[in-house]
Amino acid sequence: MYTYRERIVLGRTSCSSGKVSQILKELSQEWPGNKFDLLAKNGNHFCNVLLQRLGVPKLPAWINRFADVGDIACETSQILQKTKKEMVTAGKEAYKNAIDAAFKAPKSLLGLSKGARVRTERFKPKFFDGRIAGPDEEASKK
Repeated sequence: MYTYRERIVLGRTSCSSGKVSQILKELSQEWPGNKFDLLAKNGNHFCNVLLQRLGVPKLPAWINRFADVGDIACETSQILQKTKKEMVTAGKEAYKNAIDAAFKAPKSLLGLSKGARVRTERFKPKFFDGRIAGPDEEASKK
């Protein structure tokens, strides 16, 4: 079913053929076919575990690059979903705290929310002095 493009020599194992059979038997229990996952637990992952137990170097990184990128994308998606939930929770908590603070505010501040006009000039930073015309300045220029 496959066309193999090249052979990659990873070295020699010092394991006997009996030890190799034992390793394969153990791995067959740890890697059942129904647990296959294209991104997280595929044939290349199996090979790396086998190679480690045989005492030879792992597969070159480029061999499993597609699965690694997919696995990172899945992890990133999970992190983003978790972050979104945390942000929504934090937003709800901030809103609740703002409402609680509003009910505990002094009566002098509550008048502001009932239509009392606050002159914006008092709140302008000094940097903007003379750069932004307030409502009174615009009227006097006309």
